Amino acid sequence: MRPLTIIMLTFVLLFGLLWQFLWTSFGSAKLYQSFFQGIFSLSFGVTQNTSLPIHHSSSKPQGLAIGWSLDTGAQNLIQTMQHSPGLYALAPKWIHVVNAYGDISFHLEPQVITYAHRHHIRVYAVIDNGFSGQMTHDWLRFRDRQDALIKTLTTLCKKDHLDGINVDFEGLSPMDRWNYSRFIQVLSQSLHAISRTVTVDLPPDLTVGQNTGPYDHQKIASAADAIFVMGYDEHWGGDPIAGPTASLPFVKRAIQDMLTTHVPADKLLLGVPFYTENWTISSNGNVLTSSPISMLQEQSYETAHWHTSFLPNVGLDFIRYHQSGVIHEIWLEDLRALLLLYDLAVQNHLKGIACWYLGIEQPSAWSSLVASLHATSA
Repeated sequence: MRPLTIIMLTFVLLFGLLWQFLWTSFGSAKLYQSFFQGIFSLSFGVTQNTSLPIHHSSSKPQGLAIGWSLDTGAQNLIQTMQHSPGLYALAPKWIHVVNAYGDISFHLEPQVITYAHRHHIRVYAVIDNGFSGQMTHDWLRFRDRQDALIKTLTTLCKKDHLDGINVDFEGLSPMDRWNYSRFIQVLSQSLHAISRTVTVDLPPDLTVGQNTGPYDHQKIASAADAIFVMGYDEHWGGDPIAGPTASLPFVKRAIQDMLTTHVPADKLLLGVPFYTENWTISSNGNVLTSSPISMLQEQSYETAHWHTSFLPNVGLDFIRYHQSGVIHEIWLEDLRALLLLYDLAVQNHLKGIACWYLGIEQPSAWSSLVASLHATSA
């Protein structure tokens, strides 16, 4: 090696060590340290590991049971938690966007939060948009309105000791795809900075894998801590066609859609219904009316003298009866249906189950679901 080369390499090495010492004395300078470490390794053939540390997920094992709830008052919500042993997190509908500026109305219950934390239950306050896509579009398209809402939600989480926010914005327009993703990304950054959780409710796509609507599954899932896929309302109240709320094929497609569009299984929870519809049908087969009935109310139909038949193609019990000259049809969301949906979650290695909503289920259904979830995750 030529003397001039040796002198230059020695100078670079000494200067690099001196620079690193100075920066270590006055603060961290990782960028410059890496630069001189690189020169050092190139000059002398020494390889140093300068990769960033890996942060492992702090989430619990699979088998989480999360329950949405209505804002029914502190005592009712406390009773709901008491009647839901094994509940991991309560998600009460407490926060509502009310106008095109992203302003909110909210009603938090400190007693509920205190009780939940004493019993090791997390509280994820739900924020909804009242199913108003137009109102949501009007504030989503302004960054300052997004940021103001995010700041408000972050303050609420800190002030009222919420464990996180569950975002339930439905009916959005495809034109809001980028803006909604940005909202979830910035909200997640803000809440993660104070060790809070962000969960997002998503409807499945109409066509599996064709994620071109307002909800960019991959971007939302990469930012949020968990995704709740709404495996229900295959047929909804007011639908002109009678049918089940959550048939087995429908829910299977919903799960597959999320997984195909890059929602990780270990971030995905299956949303299941504790309700169905009682359809009245005319003699020529047209839908006359539909009215929701809870899983708890279904018991009276199951114990009546009407014939119940299991439909293996949809995974549901079915009742068809005549009353006052009108045909009634009910696809029952009962314990058997719930456990079949649970099986889908297990088969696809999902994070757990989210139930809409607590307080209207059969007690045996909840206890059986939680027992199954805990057995799977053990």
